[in-house]
Amino acid sequence: MSTCAAFIAAVDRMTVGEWALESAKGTQLKGLGQPIAANSKRGFLHALRRFFTDFELWGWGRLKFSPRHHLATPRSVTFNSGINPRVIDDSTWLKLIWASLNLERSDLLSEIHYPLSMVQAIAVVWTHAGLRSNEIMRLDKRCAHPQTNDVVHEDGTIVPAKTLCYLDIPASKTFKAFVKPVAVVVKERIDAWLEDRPANQAALLDERTGEKVSYLFQFRGKRIGSSVINGTIIPMLCAKAGVPLEDSRGRITSHRGRASAVTALASVPQGMSLIELMQWSGHSSPNSTLHYIRIRPTKLAASFVKADQMAHMVSVLIDHDVIVRHSDAPYTFYDLGDSYCSNPFWSSCPHRMACAGCDFNLPKASARAQALESKSSIGRYLEAVPLTPDERAIAEGDLEKLESLIRKLDNVPALDGRMPRRSMRERGGYK
Repeated sequence: MSTCAAFIAAVDRMTVGEWALESAKGTQLKGLGQPIAANSKRGFLHALRRFFTDFELWGWGRLKFSPRHHLATPRSVTFNSGINPRVIDDSTWLKLIWASLNLERSDLLSEIHYPLSMVQAIAVVWTHAGLRSNEIMRLDKRCAHPQTNDVVHEDGTIVPAKTLCYLDIPASKTFKAFVKPVAVVVKERIDAWLEDRPANQAALLDERTGEKVSYLFQFRGKRIGSSVINGTIIPMLCAKAGVPLEDSRGRITSHRGRASAVTALASVPQGMSLIELMQWSGHSSPNSTLHYIRIRPTKLAASFVKADQMAHMVSVLIDHDVIVRHSDAPYTFYDLGDSYCSNPFWSSCPHRMACAGCDFNLPKASARAQALESKSSIGRYLEAVPLTPDERAIAEGDLEKLESLIRKLDNVPALDGRMPRRSMRERGGYK
């Protein structure tokens, strides 16, 4: 037990580069000598727990302690660790997207390179499809399909044909093969590359599925290497866009581009839901998708303003039958929780927080209120009602504010012309 506690303490004190090999001492490690991140500490402890659990399950020996309990992650580490999507800075990402759409031969960084159309296709797929680098490498040459029919959304909007295209994504480490919609420019760049792609190339073995595949990005009988995107495409796009290879969160990589693409789809107005993003990203769990999404401050602010406006909305019942008959009977009823107010000007009434003694008040328990709710001509709506500071405090449960407001409005006439104090005296409320 003491050994487990000592190990946890050692991990908690661990610094960057502390256990680096002698051969790596001269390398420039970012944050050298600083404490390792909380997520790294949690990862170390999880790996050790997994090792000892498998050690016992595989029959290698018997343990005298419980890895789950004695090597549990401390609360302080758990509190400081969490999801931290490493998306590319918005301004940089937008410039990289522009660069991918405007690559020219003069932008190639060396004389030895893949065909220009192939480089253009790889760049657009990386910026627009939100794929892992391994998935981009393993795309089949027949992966892009046009949108031949209109798509009718559940809200009635129509996406005309040829607005987007569909991409066949190969099976990955977390998800089976699936089809995802992407921008139509992806198919345009792929088709341009297929016209230049050498035709007589033998299919290669896919190490994940064991099948023979004619890869999309295959040239001279070989598939592109795993370092092409990070080592060639991204530096080329950065040079074209005039941005450095690093942003505020570190070096720009292919996987950070994937996170930026997912975040962009989540942050726009009417963006995709978490479940939709999970399927679009090829994840088997929404928890995995959360590691790719960073809600932008502007999106959060807009959502707050919208929610804050809804917080001041009051439900209103309107009897359309009374309106049609041109009757003098009340037709507007404000829902006050346990009663209705039949005054059409309730939102401007100075006594609207103390309605119990008003002639306009209609308790919900009354037969009239129940008959009102059952009428088929009743329509339910929402009305924005601004609250004064006193009313806001009352809504939050400050009873002293309620009593103070009632006293303050004793001599203010109600909308029916009567004085509140006189009305309450008539009802036996004041002595």
